[in-house]
Parts: sequence; structure tokens; C-alpha cells
Amino acid sequence: MGFAESARSWKLIDNHILRAECPNRAGEWIESDLDLDTCLGNENGAFQWGGKDFSGKAGEIKLDGVFLTAWLPARDGQMKGEYVILDNRISNDDGKLHFA
Repeated sequence: MGFAESARSWKLIDNHILRAECPNRAGEWIESDLDLDTCLGNENGAFQWGGKDFSGKAGEIKLDGVFLTAWLPARDGQMKGEYVILDNRISNDDGKLHFA
């Protein structure tokens, strides 16, 4: 299950940190951060799950709901407008955002 079903007030900090309030098993709301640069990379102008440091050369990085959008450089130097659905691979694990 993606984080959006249980989390609230999520936002993007410094273009690469996902911050959300997530409930733990006791029902307490915990503020949690996940550095997206540790789980998202850029592969020839496309987001790559399991990669690293997507934000290093990306432009116009934005969070719209569960969609992360950015312009990513391809090998030929062209910038590509891309998106990734964060809810597909990020979940709430007992009050902590978790990449799976």
C-alpha cells in the first residue's frame, strides 16, 4: 500500500526530500522524511527507481499529489519532462516513509 492512503500533509523539501506525517501502529502521527536521492535516479532522461541522485542535474522539480515531475537530462544533452508516481514504491512503515 502506498504512503498516500495513510499519510497526510506531504510536501517536497529542497527538491529531493519527501516529508509527510505518518501514523504509527499506536495511532500517533510522526513527521517522517525520505531523501528521494537515495532511491531515485536518472537514466537517460527518465526516472529510475533504485537509482541515486536524480535531483543533481534535474530542473523544475515539483510535487503534485503523488506525482513527482522534473526535467531530466538525457545522454544527448536534451532535457525531458518526466514524472514518477511516488505512491507506487513508497509506503508508510509504522510512522516512517519507506522505499520498497
